[in-house]
Amino acid sequence: MRHLLRVVFFILLSTISCLQLASTHVYELKKMRNEIASELAQFDDKVDQLKGKQLLIDNKCGMINTEGICYFNAVIQSLFANRNFVLFYIMNDFKPTQELSLNTQILAMKMLKARNVNPIPFLETYSEHQRLLNHCTLHGGNPLVLLEELLIGLYSEIEDDENLNFMEGAPQNYFVTERYSTTCKKCRRRTVDEISNVTMNIPFSNTLEESLSFYNNVKEVSNVNKYYKCSKCNVFNPIIPDDIKVDIIYPNHLIIVFERVQIKNNVIYSIFQEIEMNETITIDGKKYELYSAVCSYMLKRGYHANAIVKKNGSWVLFNDNQLEIFSQDNDNKTVFNNYAWILFFKCIE
Repeated sequence: MRHLLRVVFFILLSTISCLQLASTHVYELKKMRNEIASELAQFDDKVDQLKGKQLLIDNKCGMINTEGICYFNAVIQSLFANRNFVLFYIMNDFKPTQELSLNTQILAMKMLKARNVNPIPFLETYSEHQRLLNHCTLHGGNPLVLLEELLIGLYSEIEDDENLNFMEGAPQNYFVTERYSTTCKKCRRRTVDEISNVTMNIPFSNTLEESLSFYNNVKEVSNVNKYYKCSKCNVFNPIIPDDIKVDIIYPNHLIIVFERVQIKNNVIYSIFQEIEMNETITIDGKKYELYSAVCSYMLKRGYHANAIVKKNGSWVLFNDNQLEIFSQDNDNKTVFNNYAWILFFKCIE
């Protein structure tokens, strides 16, 4: 009986401790939100007045890679290189039941307030983050899997809550939408099918522009069902490739993925192949600027990932807990051309 009471007491004590820890984190998160809001209020929320200002949300941070989570560091650093994304991610209030977004915000707050943070203790506190890490680890520690999990998870929470404050840089603006339309053979009505993807996957060519051109010109329709049901007459029609019209709708924040990485038996292999890249590109009349990239390498100990981020006009390499500022344009060009895998662009025109 005494042993049972001790077990019950221990469980209650552990539960109370976890609740107190979570409550403390939520309080700190609210405090940080107030600090950011106070900073922004000084500039009337005008982005042009924020340029050149060192704000709390712009602090550099790097994570000590004690558990082989270089991919986690690379993805978070790349996402948080965009101030609009940070503002949306940190400043929006999410329902308590939305565990992924709330706890990721708490983790983000810890990262933003410290230069070196080992996230493992925080991740282990929350089952959703542990599930996320386990899922990505099963895929070989794939940055792309983590990126899609974060954006799709957050996007799903937004769809379920109509009261969320939609700000510029909301995650739905990261999705590339492929719109397919075809004609019903009976009623001649056009039927439209849409597929949204977190990233735009493109093959290698000599230059980034050539790769993008190849993507647009030979876009396959393999993702479309072989048969579609007309919404008007309910007749199933076979897909005829020559009849399909493909429109690609590009978001304000574009994520491009090169075919630089192969995965075999849940092990990642990085392919070394040089491609010439510019920091600005124009797609469908929109001008985009490169602000971050996840780079992939094959080292003696295996696969490694890090991030290179544009910060106050300079390119900074986030390599686990080490920060390196590139002093010459040739340095970052070499990294981009030879190792860049996931590219993050924002629309500037």
